Amino acid sequence: MHTAEKGLTCHQCKNLTDKVNLVFCSKCTKKRYCYDCIKKWYPETTSEEVQAACPFCMENCNCKACLRVKVIRRPSDKDENVKLKQLQYLLLKVLPVLRDICAEQNRELEVETAVRGVPVTESDITRCDASINERICCDLCHTSISNFHRNCPKCSCDVCLSCCKELREGFYDQEKNGKRNAEGTVNSKACVPDISSWKLNSDGSIPCPPTESGSCGTSTLELRRLCECDWVQKLITNAEEVTLQFQPPDVDIAHECSSCTSIISRQAAFRKNGHDNFLYCPNAVDLAEDDIVHFQSHWMKAEPVIVRNVLDKTSGLSWDPMVMWRGCREMNPKVKCKGDGKSVRVLDCFDWCEVEINIHQFFQGYLKGRMDPKGMPVMLKLKDWPPSTLFEERLPRHNSEFISALPFLCVH
Repeated sequence: MHTAEKGLTCHQCKNLTDKVNLVFCSKCTKKRYCYDCIKKWYPETTSEEVQAACPFCMENCNCKACLRVKVIRRPSDKDENVKLKQLQYLLLKVLPVLRDICAEQNRELEVETAVRGVPVTESDITRCDASINERICCDLCHTSISNFHRNCPKCSCDVCLSCCKELREGFYDQEKNGKRNAEGTVNSKACVPDISSWKLNSDGSIPCPPTESGSCGTSTLELRRLCECDWVQKLITNAEEVTLQFQPPDVDIAHECSSCTSIISRQAAFRKNGHDNFLYCPNAVDLAEDDIVHFQSHWMKAEPVIVRNVLDKTSGLSWDPMVMWRGCREMNPKVKCKGDGKSVRVLDCFDWCEVEINIHQFFQGYLKGRMDPKGMPVMLKLKDWPPSTLFEERLPRHNSEFISALPFLCVH
């Protein structure tokens, strides 16, 4: 055998192997895959199919190098007027949320004025030095913080306005908290710290939460903002101008949808005289541009929508847990990444304990499941991972395929 033939490598695993153990692509005549990789990473593809057109040619190769290839997203070819109406619809639905955020911030400014004894405006609030891609979460309830929040200058603890409001209303009072637990309205979790000793200061300011929550418990929280001054109000003004002439479609929520046929609906309940026993369940392959209006009519009624066969419109890139694991992990010490690149923080959905787990073990859980020492199934939830930037960096092709597979793309 020729020396060059002895030194051939598999495109997938990069291992040297003999020519007889490789399948050569007849389409590109360059790529080759070993039988072991075909069996392991492309179980639904035969060696004959690989020989006719390899995974690289079919644009679904899941070797690590191909998973990291940057993808240029093609611009939408939808009509500009259609896009404008869809964006106006979105803005109309977002406006109430923006107004609620603005009202909440104004109430907090009133509180701050009372505490300081002098009028306080948004321009008087110090802006945080946070990255545009950084997600700030409340250290108590773990919800995302959109703009205003309170921060401890000593331990950097962040507390959202909702938690501050609950403190003022006595939500954390030990006597009331015990009564709520007895009535069953608050679900006591093993890993939720007891902060019933957390009280307002005599001047109405808020101290840092007790040390039981992981904070210092000694300093006073200061009002901070993430965005530029009056950013929320500017968004409201701009959204009102764009939607001024827009009229949303009328939706009759008292009757069943007349546009739903047996082909695109699925029975989900059997309530007598119910008008929402059937869910809108279209096929992604058959969706047309005007189906967005149909989707909106169900979404406005707060009905779930199930879209079938979304992967039929994609390239066939594997979403197997082990493929995702290979793409997410980072073994190169020269590559800068958040954390060690080998583990993630997760929440145990049973007791909301935060634990650290190896990425490989996490993805293996999808295949083998996880059990606790008592033999009970364990359900884990990723905590703020992966960041949007990491998903685009580590799995750019999966990110692109996920976006392209979204039904009613311009509505999202």
